[in-house]
This record gives sequence, C-alpha cells and structure tokens, in this order.
Amino acid sequence: MTPSSSAASAGLQGTQRDRAGHIRLGDVILAIDGKEVNRGKDVFAILDRHNVGDVITLTILRNDERQEVKVTLQAAE
Repeated sequence: MTPSSSAASAGLQGTQRDRAGHIRLGDVILAIDGKEVNRGKDVFAILDRHNVGDVITLTILRNDERQEVKVTLQAAE
C-alpha cells in the first residue's frame, strides 16, 4: 500500500514488521460493497465495475474484528 493511495487515505493498515522483526498482519478485505472476496482476482473483478471517484464500502478484518470502511477510488499512480 502506498502512502498516497485510496487505501491509505481511508486508514487501511498494511502488513508490517514490528521492531522485533515479527510480521503483523494488516487489514484483510472480506467484501467490497457486500460482494464476498475470496481471492485477489475477486478484488480486481469487483473494482473493474467502478470508476475513479466512486465511493465503495470495504468489509475488512482488523485485529479479529469485522469493520466497514468507506473508500473513494482514485487513479493508480
């Protein structure tokens, strides 16, 4: 995830390593606008139906809790 991306602007958290070198899993996308995501290609298939500027709702898993996050799509850099 790049710092200037839609995901970062929406507050999504990517996978990171902590100071001890342990991997901390970031947010996991479970659904987009209520459509279940099982594989990476599902994300692209769903997003392909949207345009820059559209607001989508992501259902994510963060720290073992489901959350909904609104994201405004922007052009890839």
